[in-house]
Amino acid sequence: MADKIDNFFIDYFSGKISKLLKLRKLELQAKTVDENVNASRSTTLTRVAELQLLKEQGDRETAFLVKELQYMELFLSTLSDEQKQLLVFRYDRRNKYSWFEVADAMLKSERQCKRYLDSIKEEFKADYWPSMMGDVSKYV
Repeated sequence: MADKIDNFFIDYFSGKISKLLKLRKLELQAKTVDENVNASRSTTLTRVAELQLLKEQGDRETAFLVKELQYMELFLSTLSDEQKQLLVFRYDRRNKYSWFEVADAMLKSERQCKRYLDSIKEEFKADYWPSMMGDVSKYV
């Protein structure tokens, strides 16, 4: 489970989830076909925009990615600035920091940083992960 959460954090903080969402929306736009051949141009634009919105809202992949982003933003809103910074240092793969560099930047020991990160992950696992992945057994 921890590996899945670690991978999710890496994907979020490295911007992969946001990129996947943008790509999915572009894919849906590319699949839009103008079925209104003989009508006026103004209604066609409105109709295409409406169809695009319906496609995005009805698409399972888009909905799942949006849900992941929303849950993560909600989780981050409950954390302190120090906790957020620790997550960024550790999981943003665009800037690879070792534990030594993380500890130095946080003005803590490596062991303190690891314990702090473990507690953040446990909170996420207990409060957000089951809902995000659709596990309702916790609430039954």
